[in-house]
Amino acid sequence: MRAALRQLRFPAEFRIGRPVLNESELKALEQVAAALKGSDTVRPPAAPPNGTQHKLLADIATGLWRIRQRMLTPDSVEPLPEMRKAYRHLQSILDVMADAEIVILDHTGSPYNPGLALSVIAHQPAARLLRDEIIETIKPSVYIGDVMIQMGEVVVGIPEAAPDSVDRAL
Repeated sequence: MRAALRQLRFPAEFRIGRPVLNESELKALEQVAAALKGSDTVRPPAAPPNGTQHKLLADIATGLWRIRQRMLTPDSVEPLPEMRKAYRHLQSILDVMADAEIVILDHTGSPYNPGLALSVIAHQPAARLLRDEIIETIKPSVYIGDVMIQMGEVVVGIPEAAPDSVDRAL
């Protein structure tokens, strides 16, 4: 009754009618409802992707990230003029991945802290730095939601000669 009254709020062309079920469909539906009502076990959520699927997703994400890096002008987020059309397609794929909660993190330019979940390939002295900083990302970190499926690989730049007044741990 209540559902029928709620439908009256909408114009006739938007109202949803009662489902038309034949006798066998109605019995099957009642059996399913009874089974669900009587069942006190909770179904586990769908199993997360296995290691092979995680590896595949991480490899695809890394490949797309590398392609994106080659399409951008140096030290910018703008695509090279000859890459603009292709870049739009790549960006749409990256947007689809973001909608699926697949996050690709490029760590370049971020301050480095030894507690970060990163694999450091090398430490390299750099004159312009005042503190430890990630100067190159070899492989991005890849997450599905909050779960890391690939640890990033980075090169950390260290100040050549730290001034006495500046603490490297900033």
